[in-house]
Amino acid sequence: MSRRKKIDPSILQASEQFDAQTFVEAIKGEFSDFPDHRYNQGRITYPIWYICLVILCGFFCGCNTIEEIAEYALLQKTWFKELLGKPYPSPSYSTLWWFLVRTQPDALKRKREIDPPGRKLGGRFLIAAF
Repeated sequence: MSRRKKIDPSILQASEQFDAQTFVEAIKGEFSDFPDHRYNQGRITYPIWYICLVILCGFFCGCNTIEEIAEYALLQKTWFKELLGKPYPSPSYSTLWWFLVRTQPDALKRKREIDPPGRKLGGRFLIAAF
């Protein structure tokens, strides 16, 4: 069983100023050209940026494992639908696992700093996420 992360007070302060829509737009922009190994297999249910968004949101909400992130995505399905304006299926454990296993570390290293205008969370939090 995994232990919950200790909540950093600076993250709590930043969450008060958090603009979810700006965060989504930043993730869409940053991950729109992200290498996607699924294109070779021809089976894409949701865009790659959506998987990254789910992982990052789950991480920021305290998820420590892929299983917890998958459960978080399922529990927050309505929130994601309202935020994105359209329903996407919740990624399963295996989808998240395969994404993380097959993604090249160098591709993630290039995405370490995402800091859209007006966003108070610095890229240093994203470094810990990936």
